[in-house]
Amino acid sequence: AAIETGDIQALTSVSLRTLTVDQFAALTTDQIVSLTGDQVTSLSTRNISSLGTAQVAALETRDVAVLTSTNIRAMSTNQFAALGTAQIVALTTDQVVGLSTFNITAFTSDQLAAIETQDLVVLSTSNLRALSSDQIAALPTDRIVALITSQVAGLSSDNVTALTSAQIIALETQDLVALSTANAQALLTDQVVALLSTQVPTLTTAQIVALTSAQLQSLRTSQIAVLVSDQIRATSTSQLAALTTQQIVALTTDQVASMSTRNMTALGTAQVAALETRDVAVLTSTNLAALSTSQFAALRTGQIVALTTDQVSNLSTFNISALTTVQVAAIETGDIQALTSVSLRTLTVDQFAALTTDQIVSLTGDQVTSLSTR
Repeated sequence: AAIETGDIQALTSVSLRTLTVDQFAALTTDQIVSLTGDQVTSLSTRNISSLGTAQVAALETRDVAVLTSTNIRAMSTNQFAALGTAQIVALTTDQVVGLSTFNITAFTSDQLAAIETQDLVVLSTSNLRALSSDQIAALPTDRIVALITSQVAGLSSDNVTALTSAQIIALETQDLVALSTANAQALLTDQVVALLSTQVPTLTTAQIVALTSAQLQSLRTSQIAVLVSDQIRATSTSQLAALTTQQIVALTTDQVASMSTRNMTALGTAQVAALETRDVAVLTSTNLAALSTSQFAALRTGQIVALTTDQVSNLSTFNISALTTVQVAAIETGDIQALTSVSLRTLTVDQFAALTTDQIVSLTGDQVTSLSTR
């Protein structure tokens, strides 16, 4: 330690590499600072591993930038953690590419936040997957934005669940859709809720199908309202059945109109009753015909009133037989006239008896003529 700093610089690479672990560890921080770039480059892994944390922290940024990948990989957790943010910034892209998973796990939150974007994007999938939950959560949102699509696609489920709401929001469209179905399913409900209304419609149908009932139920009504037709049609029976009545109410007319018969038959009676009248009015004849007896009977009188003349004229005999007497009495007189002769003849005694006098008056001559003796 008595060697002058100027004399330290005179030591040859061979001499430096000859120093024992104890000798190298005895160098003062001033002596470490005095090392030239060529001397630092020539250090052996034994030299590097013998450095104390104070010595590591004393390395000039220009010296950190010339450390070989082999020497960086030889650093212990404590040594790596001793690097200052300026030294982390000084790492070259090639050095970052050469980092081991052992190096990666040694990163502190401050060090991770200090990694420059051009260096972050060269981290391998294995290194990203090695990051702990705390390390992932420590990444600033601009670093999340900087991740390339292949890196996001390679994240583990543990990585994904560690993302904060702010980080989820920061994911670019191409990165969000790159999440595997397993990772989409791994999203916590808080993360699902955090998705922006501009992000929800970009989710792939495969990602939508992968969501659990709990995840779907966690969607805000504003998020439900921006689901696109393909996403809605892709949902499974169990997924649709899991939607709350508030979410059903949030569906737009266009969304309801785009539903498949499989979607319709998946709805529970409470969900059917929750449909807005404006939505009932856009149901296709095929979808109305697909409703089960219990589903059709669940329609509120206001929904029956909302049925258009075309919808009423196309009701199946199965639909007609499912009508309750209260629903029958709610059919508007203009719609009564749209009932086919077959539909009228399908009405049971109780259903026919439920018709109001105004409805009876509205029957056309042809309808009256077609009535059965029953």
